[in-house]
Amino acid sequence: MESGNIMLKLQGFPEEKKKDGTPVTIADVAINELVIRRIKKSYPHVSVIAEEGSRLSGSEYWAFCDPVDGTDSFCKGRNLSVFSLAIVRDGKPLSAVIYNPFTGQMWTAQKGLGCFLNGRRIRVSDRAIFQKSSFYVMWWKGKDFLKGYSKELERNGASTLTEGSVVYPGGLVAAGSFEGTIFPGSNSWEAATMELIVTEAGGTFTDLYGMEIRYPCEVTGVCNGFGHIASNTVLHSRLVDSVLPYL
Repeated sequence: MESGNIMLKLQGFPEEKKKDGTPVTIADVAINELVIRRIKKSYPHVSVIAEEGSRLSGSEYWAFCDPVDGTDSFCKGRNLSVFSLAIVRDGKPLSAVIYNPFTGQMWTAQKGLGCFLNGRRIRVSDRAIFQKSSFYVMWWKGKDFLKGYSKELERNGASTLTEGSVVYPGGLVAAGSFEGTIFPGSNSWEAATMELIVTEAGGTFTDLYGMEIRYPCEVTGVCNGFGHIASNTVLHSRLVDSVLPYL
């Protein structure tokens, strides 16, 4: 909740550019520091890998955090940004949280115990066709091969969105509001949270080739899969098959 209060207070503040050209705000940095500080105090054995700074402890437990996922939308004052955190051991997530302070939505999940939205257990949709399904399909300059795939989904009667957070769509898939989300990036601080939230809601989560993703405990924060597809399970194999020609 404290991270959400920071987001609410600092939304719309000017951004700066990191070395890789992506935006960063004072909210990103403040929340990142808050997470490291709180985990160090309460769980000193847990290492933290976060987008804006990390702390290593030599533990088998790792916290993967994106302090403000969807920074570009956050800077523009759009309520599509979330706080994301997952605890990982042996390359797989054990617990996760997604929090959107602008809508008051909080997703929580623990391995084997289900997924909850504001305390209510949720489950993915059972829609088995593309027609009238909803998908997030994201791309950017240099990773725009999914732009054509988005058009294919629309030709098959689906609706697609592309703006905002990477992680937030995972929560919407888990809640049954969307049937899937397709993304070409490979950051552990995004994917680990989404995997547990979606799978504990009965969904499926793989890389774009349909392979299992693992989260190596390395400071780079890069997972071993190529992108990800999170879906309601019944459409998963069809999504994998249909995206392969675009890779």
